[in-house]
Amino acid sequence: MADTGSKAQSVELIDMPLLHPGSGFQRWRDRQVNRLIQWVSRQKARGWAEMMDRQQHQALAESVREFRDARAKEAAVKPLLMDDAFRDTTREPVVDGLGEWISAKSAPDDAAILYVPGGAFIMKRSDRMTALAARLARMSEARLRIADYRLAPEHPCPAAVDDVESALLGLYDDGYDPSKVVVACDSAGGSIAMAVLLRLKARGQPMPAGLAMFSPWLDLALTGYSLLSSGLSGISPFTMEMTALCARLYLQDKVLAIDPDASPLFGDLSGLPPILVHVSQEDSFFDDSKLLARRIQEADGKMLMRVWPTGGHVWEHDFTVDADQSIMETARFVRGRFEGADMLY
Repeated sequence: MADTGSKAQSVELIDMPLLHPGSGFQRWRDRQVNRLIQWVSRQKARGWAEMMDRQQHQALAESVREFRDARAKEAAVKPLLMDDAFRDTTREPVVDGLGEWISAKSAPDDAAILYVPGGAFIMKRSDRMTALAARLARMSEARLRIADYRLAPEHPCPAAVDDVESALLGLYDDGYDPSKVVVACDSAGGSIAMAVLLRLKARGQPMPAGLAMFSPWLDLALTGYSLLSSGLSGISPFTMEMTALCARLYLQDKVLAIDPDASPLFGDLSGLPPILVHVSQEDSFFDDSKLLARRIQEADGKMLMRVWPTGGHVWEHDFTVDADQSIMETARFVRGRFEGADMLY
């Protein structure tokens, strides 16, 4: 276990293993290289955005719809363990709003998880995402509401944030005490979920008990070096071009990339509830999690970040031992927050 500095008690990093420190010169050299690559990536993203005129945008929107249809056909072939994910759970639709309830049969009635799925802001929730939520509900012995939201490009930012905010406040209105609510999310759902919490904080409304994130995408300005390096190396399918396109379709000149509604990393992160992040070094958005840890430390907040050496982006969608371990540790965090434990894990 390694801490991140003088405020080690508030932000902890568990690596398995993570980075080797190297010499002082090596660290200085790496910082300079990273800054240069980040500057290049920002210029590229800005250039791609400027090249998209309205006619191109319409063609891209049609391509998104075709891609959704192709993904739906692909998702029809389910892994052998898919049905097992829903073992000892019940499912029911949300009466008012988007999404569904998945509840462990042993779940108490006074606590709930609000789960915000990813999908690059443009994709419908897949069966694998639903199965991940079901496994988290079962391992947490909790009721879980999946908060679906309107998708880009038909509904640009901040429509998704509005929908998830309504879902969270709806839990409060239904009688769930904020101290018995934990928000969980993956990928682009991390940006949406954290943006909602920043809104609540700005209005002085109560925070949920905790925030758990799998491989969060938090920076739509695309400043992280990991996004460029993983795409160039072929480790990740998320290239700079594809990610910039998804961000562009979500923002559509309605919201700036550095607006906290789009990229909560650029907001005021003080006063947030305890945060758990699970991420892989191979993840395209690994740098988003590292920057979040630094920002939370600066804000004197509480965060635990577990880093796996391999796994890719949201590997918890898979049915592997590592995926089960990650979900189980997250469930332990959820139960601890429900009980008001001071520890993050």
